[in-house]
Amino acid sequence: REGENKLKFEQRKKSAEQRMQDKIEVIKNKIDEAGGGTIIVWARFVGELKLLHQQLKKSYPEKNIALYYGGITKSKRSQIIKSFQKGKVNILIANPATAGTGLNLQLSHHQIFFSNSYSMEERQQAEDRSHRIGQAVSVLYEDIIVEGTVDETVFQMLQAKKDLLDFFRSKDISEII
Repeated sequence: REGENKLKFEQRKKSAEQRMQDKIEVIKNKIDEAGGGTIIVWARFVGELKLLHQQLKKSYPEKNIALYYGGITKSKRSQIIKSFQKGKVNILIANPATAGTGLNLQLSHHQIFFSNSYSMEERQQAEDRSHRIGQAVSVLYEDIIVEGTVDETVFQMLQAKKDLLDFFRSKDISEII
């Protein structure tokens, strides 16, 4: 794992819609910087997923951008994953509750978290979709965080949960009791 990169910017005085647009612009910049390769963009809410899909398809008509969430039929989801695994999907926009477990997405070396839930398990499962046996290169994880918003609170809570897990994993049971 290459680790996590928290992208923060201050936007308190802007409307929620403008903050969302600014986060999408950050994602576009990250896509441009990456140049190529497969990217997974994780988002928690269906509205975010659909907006991301719509705007990224508009901005990158030459790229194959797939949308994966619970509202997509199982057969379509299966088709999307097969295309992804064959390298035919450039950007996968997915909900971690739907795509976060049981899938092998190690063609991706870059994951961007547009939004998170409070679930540490959901986050770790989403990260583990790329960081799998057979992954030959480091995976970059980035979070898009707007300071002073729920994004920041959720990220801080996830970090505290990760720190607590790391503490218990690093200790012998006799040291804890």
